[in-house]
Parts: sequence; C-alpha cells; structure tokens
Amino acid sequence: MTNEEVNFEQELLNIQSTWDQSQSREEREGIEDGDYKLVVKSMELRKSPKTGDIQVRTVFEMLPAPGEPNFLARTIPPKWDNLSDPDRAGYFKDMLNAMGLEYPEKIVDIIPVLEQAKDRIVWATIRNVFTNNRHYINIYVNSLCEE
Repeated sequence: MTNEEVNFEQELLNIQSTWDQSQSREEREGIEDGDYKLVVKSMELRKSPKTGDIQVRTVFEMLPAPGEPNFLARTIPPKWDNLSDPDRAGYFKDMLNAMGLEYPEKIVDIIPVLEQAKDRIVWATIRNVFTNNRHYINIYVNSLCEE
C-alpha cells in the first residue's frame, strides 16, 4: 500500500490515545522556577471553546542568560490571560505596563497594543504549579529588558 492509498485521518484517529499520553521534552523535563529573559513571539486574541471567554494567548521564547553561549532558545508553553474576568484582565494590564506598553481605555483598541508587544524582550519569573494532578507554568512579566 502506498502513502497515497492510506487513509491518514482514520489512522491518526486510531492512535489518538497514544498521542494524548505522550509528553514532549518540555513537558517531561519542565522549566525550572526562576527569572528568565524572554522575547514575545506573538500576542493574539482567542475565544475559549469551553467558556466563550475572550483570552489573549502570548507566546514567549526563552533567551540565553549572560554566560550561556551554548543555550538553545526554547519556546515555552503559552501564557493565557482571560479578558472576560475583571481580576485576570487587571493582571493582563499589569503585564502590558511591565512591557512598557499602555493599555487602551477602550478594549476594542487592544489589537494594535498586542501587535506592539511582538519582539519585545522582557524579564519574567516562571513558577511551576501542580494542582489537581495537572502541571501549569505561570509566567509573570516583571519588566522590559533594557539591555
């Protein structure tokens, strides 16, 4: 049977449970708690399929600390900020301020601010949280990197 004859959709469905149980290197090894230099790769609006809440998905890439010449840049799990919850939206405003960005008075004006975040280099604290048999990585942006 050639690749053209294989029904890959069905074959993939057959191995879904294996896929669900697998872990990437980052998931197996994790990222140690600590302070890191990160670059913002993207920041975009998403709608939660479960709740319908509007969220911001921020993707960071870890950069080497001084004295780490053989460091391999790593994309870390995305940070999700819920804009539909007043407390969580407040934390998101704090993050924008820490990045040196001004949040808009009207939320409909947020998209240009999200675009301005791209390629900003920031100092952030990463904390691993284990709760309800789940592992989460919390990312707290502390400041814009002035180097």
